[in-house]
Amino acid sequence: ADADSQGETKEAAAADEVKEADSKCSPLGASCNATKCCRDPGFQCYAKDSGWAECRASCIPGPDPRGIDGGPWSCEKLGKRAEGDLPECGKAGQNCATSKCCAASGRQCYEKVPGFATCKIKCTPGMDMTDVDSTPWTCKQLGSRTPDLAKWVYQKCAAPGMSCQKKACCTNPGEQCFTKDPYYAECKEECPEGWDCKTIGQRTPFPAPKPWEIPEGKVASWVADECSGSGEACLSSGCCSSAGERCFAKNETWAVCRASCTAGLDLYDADPSPWSCEALGPRTPGAVDATALEPWKRGANVSDWVAETCGKTFSTNCAASGCCRDVGKQCFEKNEFWATCRASCLPGPEPGDEGNWTCKALGPRTLRPWGKPSLYCLAVVQPFNYEPGLVKAQAEKGVGIFGCDQYSVFSTKKFYIADGPLGPVNTHTFVPAAVTQSKDNTAGNAELFMHVWDSVRNLGLFQDADWTIKVDPDAVLLADRLRWHLKPHTGQSVYMVNCAKPYMPE
Repeated sequence: ADADSQGETKEAAAADEVKEADSKCSPLGASCNATKCCRDPGFQCYAKDSGWAECRASCIPGPDPRGIDGGPWSCEKLGKRAEGDLPECGKAGQNCATSKCCAASGRQCYEKVPGFATCKIKCTPGMDMTDVDSTPWTCKQLGSRTPDLAKWVYQKCAAPGMSCQKKACCTNPGEQCFTKDPYYAECKEECPEGWDCKTIGQRTPFPAPKPWEIPEGKVASWVADECSGSGEACLSSGCCSSAGERCFAKNETWAVCRASCTAGLDLYDADPSPWSCEALGPRTPGAVDATALEPWKRGANVSDWVAETCGKTFSTNCAASGCCRDVGKQCFEKNEFWATCRASCLPGPEPGDEGNWTCKALGPRTLRPWGKPSLYCLAVVQPFNYEPGLVKAQAEKGVGIFGCDQYSVFSTKKFYIADGPLGPVNTHTFVPAAVTQSKDNTAGNAELFMHVWDSVRNLGLFQDADWTIKVDPDAVLLADRLRWHLKPHTGQSVYMVNCAKPYMPE
């Protein structure tokens, strides 16, 4: 028994010595210039230069495309390689729970459950609608994120067709510097036949994708079975089967699947109590179906309680209700005692009224239901002639483009037009362009309107409407009559020619 206890004591002492030695060695990411040893199994301390050394799995002399600068590494070994096996960093879809590292640029090893993790650009705790099952992710970060391709690579490394013999790195991702002969080397994906094919430096890794380059992924089959449908209760499921929807809570006892949610009153809800709009799960990938758009875009009217509970324009105090019964109006606060419904509000004093307005919005704007087919109308106005006044009169009366479901006014200058049916109307700007004379002696304004349409696209309001209509400021537009003409063609890819000029279209 004494011999056994002595043996256990020696083993424990040896283990303590190993732990003490490891504690003196450098962790990943820290300099090992002084310690000359690495804490992590299988890693070797490599020198970059006289001032810096780091623990790495391997080292190739020359610049490191993922390094913070373009300075070359000497890759001189300092001390011995740490005992143990090197971890194999995870690739797409592989389990990185043991290695705690990722092979691809910009990836982080995220845990799903203890024992399983994989490499991703980002991770949101909870269910992943593209995953094989509904088991939620903890998204605990294991290890460090793999550095992305450094920006200096594009400035300092050799471009295609240039010699890389001295630079020892390539600007194009996926390329390697290969020698042709003792005097010339060039960046190629693969070495051409007949070349020496000695490698200089590292192969340039591919950069991490930008957020807009990351595909949403295909919704998994279990989503249809386990998640709630559009408008259905989702408090227990915590997920939605319809594309673009998310489970939003109203309170502790009620949540439904919907495309969007703004905290406070929902004028289309049968119950007038406010929504917390706490998101209880992930948004389902995909575009929102037309039937799941906001209620007013589907042509729905506000609930009956709005007419009974909400304030009237300029005549009643809406501080308690926080809502307005009249279309286009919103409840704005004057002070802690008074608020009223109006189209817009500018903080400060107002003519004929005592005291200052805070103009804090106390609830949602009451919107009118969209017609069928839905119309997005736009006008382009010059900032200094008669057109702003003409458009102002239309906005105040809710006619012309302001009779459409959504509208925008574009100009080369940003300025306020008037209060329209949906609140204050301000211009959206576009890049100016010279207006010349065309071959038929009319205004040569094609480039100008190309810039206008760029702004229309960037604003994005056209995406929810069935039709997009561009109207001259001095044209007469009867929106409801136009709907009648367009209805038979709705849903088709069509452009309506409304000009009887000869030789159209030329």
